[in-house]
Amino acid sequence: MSTDAHILTLAQWLSPAYPVGAFAYSHGLEWAAEAGKVADGPGLRLWLEDVLCHGAGLSDARFLVAAFRAASTQEVGEIDATCRAFAASRERLMETAQQGAAFSQVTASVWKLELPRLAYPVAVGRAAALAGLPLPLTAKLYLQAFVTN
Repeated sequence: MSTDAHILTLAQWLSPAYPVGAFAYSHGLEWAAEAGKVADGPGLRLWLEDVLCHGAGLSDARFLVAAFRAASTQEVGEIDATCRAFAASRERLMETAQQGAAFSQVTASVWKLELPRLAYPVAVGRAAALAGLPLPLTAKLYLQAFVTN
């Protein structure tokens, strides 16, 4: 069951103000708009649906869940390595690595969690498990932040 404290913690972690640099990445939306592939509201909805259901949103959610459910730090490391291997481009790898490192550093420091530098969705999933946050809420708010970014 979600509590106000769970919601507040995740709202802080996944806020645009949390210092992970998420604002710097658009998952190709800027290019799609410039190329005329996304030109209106319905086009944007379809583009976001594709990214969430078939692209980085889907894979991020799967890695977040796997990290949350991991039974050991070794398993988290294996999930992290797989997440990085699934990055479709150098830019995508840089994005998830930089955001994850920033998230891990800030969250470990402020929330006093043992959180190594991990890819972003892996770091969020692991931190949520360590903090005792509910998985369904964590995944939903992560994807909400992903889309709004």
